[in-house]
Amino acid sequence: MTGQLVPWSRVCPMEDQAIEVNAVSGPTRRHRVLFCIILGCLSTFFAEVISGSYPYPFTTPWGLIGVWPLYTLHTLILASIIFRMGRPRFSTLFIAGCIFGMYEAYITKVLWTPPWNDEVFRVAGVAIVELGVISFFWHPFMAFIVPLAVAVLLTSNSRIMEAMPAIVQRWLGQGERRVLFVLAIWAGLVMGGQVDPLTAVLANLIALLVIGTLFFVFMRETEGRYPMGSLLPRGRELWGLVGALAVYYIITGVFLRPENLPGLVPQLAIVLIYAVLIVVLKVTIDVGRTTVPAQGWRPHIDRRLALQLFAVYTATALASSLSGIGLVFLMISWIVWGVLAILCLGFSVKDAFGAHPAPEPIEATSSDSS
Repeated sequence: MTGQLVPWSRVCPMEDQAIEVNAVSGPTRRHRVLFCIILGCLSTFFAEVISGSYPYPFTTPWGLIGVWPLYTLHTLILASIIFRMGRPRFSTLFIAGCIFGMYEAYITKVLWTPPWNDEVFRVAGVAIVELGVISFFWHPFMAFIVPLAVAVLLTSNSRIMEAMPAIVQRWLGQGERRVLFVLAIWAGLVMGGQVDPLTAVLANLIALLVIGTLFFVFMRETEGRYPMGSLLPRGRELWGLVGALAVYYIITGVFLRPENLPGLVPQLAIVLIYAVLIVVLKVTIDVGRTTVPAQGWRPHIDRRLALQLFAVYTATALASSLSGIGLVFLMISWIVWGVLAILCLGFSVKDAFGAHPAPEPIEATSSDSS
């Protein structure tokens, strides 16, 4: 139905046919720009609004010129590289998300000096807990993987879902609604531990209005018929975004909390982490070129279910904020997130350098490589 959050499995039940059709008639520039805006909004919402770090990114000056561009540029650049260079894998997405999260060093300086805690545990000048929880869990999932997974609803193929680990696909396939509602409650508890009751409601309503309107316009005009790869930046567009992000790093590196820029050793530690992550990312991309994924779980989220999930999430955030339970939940969650970060990092490294079957290399379709 035009203008509805129609699952792509209904819009285009045969992905191969969709790709073949779109190879002839690809998305317009307007549709590609609109998709990029939506993807940036999703990344900003899941990372900043749910965490309560910056609840109003769509209605404040700094949100529009500082927060939204930060998430949009990182998401578009990393997603474009992954789609252009190979088939997405979970390890590829996770490591790219870790690289995303490393902005907490040179931009915010949080990985050196967290503003909420002066006495943190450091190794070589790097705050280890913040590195693990914020850069190696929150950003890979909430700023990168989850937004891309939600954006699948706007597209015709399942590349992102195919990348998910088999156990995740089984959970979603066997109890999709149950898992989604549990995640909505979890998100509400997290937000409620960080914001006051009014913000828990108002910030979410604003986000719903902004993202919901963009979704409606995009689906009304495209009906979800384009593969994600064809909607992402390419060529000069991608290089332009890289240049914009470089300028962003320079400006914020110099003017945002400059007094917290550390000496040589802590900076070398961050550079080393960047180097290791980039090497692992390159290897996982190469692996993705020569492996065939299993059929991905296909989401079935219509407008009604989306609104139900949002209502449960917002109500939980309000209750969590009023009761104070959210703060306790948040403290426990940091421990869980740290453990999950270690497990996902280990899995990704093993996936990158472990043995894999070697079928025939996958040839990129014209729509995904364009």
